[in-house]
Amino acid sequence: MIGADAGDNFYVLICNEYTPYVYYWDRTHLHAYDDKLNHDIAEQDECGHLYLVATDFTTFFNQVIEQLNEEKGRPTDDRNT
Repeated sequence: MIGADAGDNFYVLICNEYTPYVYYWDRTHLHAYDDKLNHDIAEQDECGHLYLVATDFTTFFNQVIEQLNEEKGRPTDDRNT
């Protein structure tokens, strides 16, 4: 786990040689009935689906920073800051 949303669902980093992906784990089933979302990893034992968010941590981190800047009304740019 590398983070959580306000609803206590987690962001997880799954790393192995070929898949350093970041997923959103809908463990509370918040999005279970959202027809617009297709899960990337199906739930097991009713623990919730996982949805791909980014293909690496740097991309995920930049998405978080961009979202925070937008919420605060700051301009966004292409720099990795």
